[in-house]
Amino acid sequence: MSKLETPKQERIGNIPGFIQVDEPRDVSSDFKQKTEELIDRLGVTEYEADTFLQYVEMLNIGDIESLNNKTILDIGSGSGAFKKVLERMIFPRFFVNLDNASVDLWEGRMDVQGDVKQLPFKDESFDYILMHCSVPIMQATTANRPWDIPVSIGEAVRVLKPGGTIKIYPGFMDIASAARRVDGFFLKKYGRMNAEVLLALKQLHEQYPQLRIKLTAVHVREYSAEEGKDSLLEITK
Repeated sequence: MSKLETPKQERIGNIPGFIQVDEPRDVSSDFKQKTEELIDRLGVTEYEADTFLQYVEMLNIGDIESLNNKTILDIGSGSGAFKKVLERMIFPRFFVNLDNASVDLWEGRMDVQGDVKQLPFKDESFDYILMHCSVPIMQATTANRPWDIPVSIGEAVRVLKPGGTIKIYPGFMDIASAARRVDGFFLKKYGRMNAEVLLALKQLHEQYPQLRIKLTAVHVREYSAEEGKDSLLEITK
């Protein structure tokens, strides 16, 4: 679909049958005690510890040991805080931080400066691919290029190993909840993001019918007591 073709804005309820919808998860963003424990135990900064815990909670990583000896790609990694903390806890086979920002911005802690639309990796290279507050939300808002979303998610699937999993948060925005939190300008962006993500999933389902695609609504207690929830998207090859 070209950028001139605008799909209708999709709500979280308009989900096709090939996508599994799990029970909502209730999580906390209050990491004060856990953050202090990581700082004391691993010698990391408060920002690094908090970022690590955000990944673990929002991406529902669960058992950290499950990442041991795995190949991991963090798309939109920023400063690479998750990798830094993780590698003080376990030993991934290799872990690549990828971001399109200036290398100087992150003081050399980014492994690869690259474009998610053209990932510089061979097919089937990674066991886990993480997208935490990067693709697709940044493409729909900050970059204002929502039409890049299907290509970007497709590239992630290309470099994912059979049996591997992509974790994306947020993968879908809850429009009803967002309407109470943001103005109409951002609401349109969120709606377009949902539509492009859904387009990507439909295309991937046709290309890789074996894919397992799951959505899990995530309610962050400290953000809102409302029922509206943005969702974690998981794609398993």
